Amino acid sequence: GDVLTGMLGALLAAGWPAYDAACAGVYWHGLAGDLLLAQKAPGSILLAGELTEALDAARKQALHDAQAHSGRRGWPLHSQGGCS
Repeated sequence: GDVLTGMLGALLAAGWPAYDAACAGVYWHGLAGDLLLAQKAPGSILLAGELTEALDAARKQALHDAQAHSGRRGWPLHSQGGCS
């Protein structure tokens, strides 16, 4: 919960609307966990410190996927009508 809370606080401090920050933060947090889990043996635990180290890779993956899917550059949720 501490990593997600920090992420949400950072997005809010950067001026994101609360709903967009919540959606993007949860997605980004989950994607980081998924990427990290793919590198570990089945049944492994994930530590908060490891998760924070995976955030940059998750951000890059989300930006790449958004651009490939929509042709737009930038974070897939911010300033594009929120999340749905």
